[in-house]
Amino acid sequence: MRTAHQLVIVTAMLVAPACKKETKPQPSAGSAATVSAGSGSATGSGSASGSAAATAPAATATLLPAKLAEGEGVVFAETKGGTVELMAADGSKTQLADGTRVKITRAGEADMSDQEPITHEVEVDGKTGTLPAARVLTESGLKRSPDGKFAVFVADEQCGDLCHTRLFILAADGTRKELGDGVVDVAVAWHKDGAQAAVGSASLWLVTLPSLEVNAIESYTSPSYAPDGTLYVRDGGGSAFTLVDGTAKLAWKAPKKKADPDDYGAEQPPPVTFDAAGKPTFVLP
Repeated sequence: MRTAHQLVIVTAMLVAPACKKETKPQPSAGSAATVSAGSGSATGSGSASGSAAATAPAATATLLPAKLAEGEGVVFAETKGGTVELMAADGSKTQLADGTRVKITRAGEADMSDQEPITHEVEVDGKTGTLPAARVLTESGLKRSPDGKFAVFVADEQCGDLCHTRLFILAADGTRKELGDGVVDVAVAWHKDGAQAAVGSASLWLVTLPSLEVNAIESYTSPSYAPDGTLYVRDGGGSAFTLVDGTAKLAWKAPKKKADPDDYGAEQPPPVTFDAAGKPTFVLP
């Protein structure tokens, strides 16, 4: 029997996230990336209904410090320099500036039993309330680039029949761009030259750095860069391909597995790994 977590990933591989711009590579050969300090911003959905919204405090320090301590978060607005609405238990609302540090008093968790958006309970400047999980940077949700200049933020958003995440790419100057919807299993690969990042989560996003130009490809996932810079990706069946300039070339054909009545489809395959000599190793889930 598959676990609930596996079924989530399996189903998500069959049902590609909606509203993505698809670039179909030619079915026959690679590309690359990195991330760390971003300052967030968001169009404040912050007017108060019922009680007037308080003035947003100034953001503290930079949006993305070198490392966030456990229980520490940073307000991450939709756009650089924006605000995020803190909702108090009494219904009052306070606008928090992008980059504001908050203390997370209770971290929201994905729950398959309900379909409510995931939120964190936070405290800031003596005020307490809730913020959407996608609006609070946490260390556990960040996949940083080796050079610290960029990061991918993976935000748990909601669980129902499937668990969904929202994926963002951030730059140290606070620039950010949303990649799209993903699943709980996310693979991020950074090209050794620092000019490209590849993000896989039931789909694939190639990000040009530092411009954050994004190319979305729904046919592949699980990216990894070989020591020579070649990008390897995998499809839902586990077969591996090199991807160069939008053209995919089969590198390894995965054997067909016997049908399992308890399996909704192919699992999210692990990224290709490489030995000391740079030779790829292909492993099935």
